[in-house]
Parts: sequence; structure tokens; C-alpha cells
Amino acid sequence: MRVLETLQAWRTPELVAFFSSVTLLGNAVVISVVAISMAFVLWRHKHFEYKAGLAVALLGSLLTSYVIKIIVERPRPPLAYHLIIETGSSFPSMHAATSMATYGFLAYMTWRLMRPSHHRLSWILFLSMLIFLIGF
Repeated sequence: MRVLETLQAWRTPELVAFFSSVTLLGNAVVISVVAISMAFVLWRHKHFEYKAGLAVALLGSLLTSYVIKIIVERPRPPLAYHLIIETGSSFPSMHAATSMATYGFLAYMTWRLMRPSHHRLSWILFLSMLIFLIGF
């Protein structure tokens, strides 16, 4: 609770708008569009092994998160702290897990496939920061 109280004290309209926008990058529609786009690009460039890896990462994160939610059944924080009303257990966050799987796999593909290689680090750092902010 102490962490929630600290975060609540720092809440400003600007931070709420920023994190609300970032969180949208982890919703089901955006993740689906990103994953389908990645699959299309991989198919187009004949990187079929990465397409299978993407499917395993995304479906694995969904299945694992769902099973852990059933086992742990951690309740959500009190309504006073909610910005968006959600139902069900709070841990693990499905949007954070699927974001990690999707954007994390995109970072992995960036490391393995991006040419020229000097662009890799900046993209990987960007994707890592995006994963962190969505999960935060």
C-alpha cells in the first residue's frame, strides 16, 4: 500500500495522460496489429522460424498469465487508486505480459536481423523502455 500511496501523491494530469497513452500500446488491438504486422514482414522475408517463435512467445505469455491468474488470484488495489476500472485478478497483468512477449520478441528480432547493425542498440533500448513503461 505504501507504494500505491506514493504513486498517488505523484499523480498529475500530465502523468496520467502520458501513462494512459503508453498503456494503450499494450492493449489487445494494438498488440494484435503489431503481431500480425510482424508475422507478415517475417513471411514476406521468408523468416519462417521467427514467425513460429513469435507465435510461441505470444501464445505462451497468454497461457502462462492466465494460469498464474487462476492460481494466485491476487485482488486489485482499492478503487480509490484506479484510473481505469478492471475486473478479475490483478497479477499478472495480461497487457504487460503480452506486451513483453510481443515487443520483447521484436527486440530479439531487431538484434538478430536489423541491418545496418549500428541502429540495433537504439531500437532495442526504445523497445525495452516501452516494455518497462507499459508494465509500470
